[in-house]
Amino acid sequence: MSVILGIMVAYETLLGFARRLVIAVVGVRTDARLNLHVFARLIRLPLDYFERHPAGETMYKVSQIHQVSGNSSPAS
Repeated sequence: MSVILGIMVAYETLLGFARRLVIAVVGVRTDARLNLHVFARLIRLPLDYFERHPAGETMYKVSQIHQVSGNSSPAS
């Protein structure tokens, strides 16, 4: 009986580890894609945008994106 219980505990432990690993990998990849997308959008903006909007406003908007991203991804 104790052998079966030991096998079940090991199985649950391995599944929990695998689940956390998959969630972490997906979160990191999603964050990387989001960062690339935001950077690509900033690069494509016309120079006139940066002349009309202060750098702090743009940085605030980018930080809001990262704040939302941080709330949706698991903590390390």
